[in-house]
Amino acid sequence: RVACKEGAVWITHMKGRGKKTSLPTIKLPATEILPEAFMSTIPTVADATSVDDVYSHIENGVATVSFPCLNGAMSTEQCERLNTHLKETYARSDVKVVVLAGGPSSWSNGVNL
Repeated sequence: RVACKEGAVWITHMKGRGKKTSLPTIKLPATEILPEAFMSTIPTVADATSVDDVYSHIENGVATVSFPCLNGAMSTEQCERLNTHLKETYARSDVKVVVLAGGPSSWSNGVNL
């Protein structure tokens, strides 16, 4: 059971558990794990580009760009969002230095194949 105060929670990845599961037992995007009958009941996001998996904090001319990704592996789309975010950050006149930061357990170990 998953719940939160506002009544919504975003679960990005899932995997099947137990010996009798018919679900994949490796972490995959939740949209690939959940049955289509269930997925069709969930409203879609109006602007999928609003996903904040790449974000930055700027202080005293230092931009810290964070891009946590599942197990350190980045999808092609995440790489493209990071590239776009970095270009926008470099173009800012108030940024003198850019620091790249990954997730809490890893930085990046490559592309999610």
